[in-house]
Amino acid sequence: MNTKTYLIFIIACLVGFSSCKINYTFSGASYSADTQTFSVDFFQNQATLVNPSLSNVFTEALKDKINAQTKLKLVQQNGDIQYEGA
Repeated sequence: MNTKTYLIFIIACLVGFSSCKINYTFSGASYSADTQTFSVDFFQNQATLVNPSLSNVFTEALKDKINAQTKLKLVQQNGDIQYEGA
């Protein structure tokens, strides 16, 4: 390849890749009709450099997101669907 062709190829690739984007959505999930409730356990932050409020912010944001996007009812424990982790 000569230099001019190579340069045009690189510019075309950069323009092509800059126009690409990826969108993620979590609204495609499904659950059975008999599922009525969900519970979210506290997600403990185990990172060495800990943001003290991160665990609470994440846990509450997860509850809010599920409440906003589903018809499930939040219960304190033993929900039909249980979210837990660290």
